[in-house]
Amino acid sequence: QYRHPSFYERADLLRRFERLVDEQGPERCSIAELAQSLGVARRTLELTFHDYLGLSPARYVAVLRLNAMRRELLRASADTLRVADLAERYGIAHLGRFAGEFRKMFGEHPKDTLRS
Repeated sequence: QYRHPSFYERADLLRRFERLVDEQGPERCSIAELAQSLGVARRTLELTFHDYLGLSPARYVAVLRLNAMRRELLRASADTLRVADLAERYGIAHLGRFAGEFRKMFGEHPKDTLRS
């Protein structure tokens, strides 16, 4: 029989999720695999995220991924890195959508971040 996790169990679940994503890196995260590794149903993970953060685990990982990519773009040289190559490494399938999300979050296009 299903029992809804307590407040403390859900807070602990978020902490364990964050540790697991840190260990794996945001570019390699599948929400279904993360939920399985944490020993919870995907739906439990989704409800916990919505209750605590007001967003889905997938969106949370997307934000982590965008931040990680931005850090790499800021450190890299336009001579040694292409935005498309970085996006491919992070599993980004649609470059235009990625650029739009990146611009919405950081106020500039990824190529401009790379040039700065």
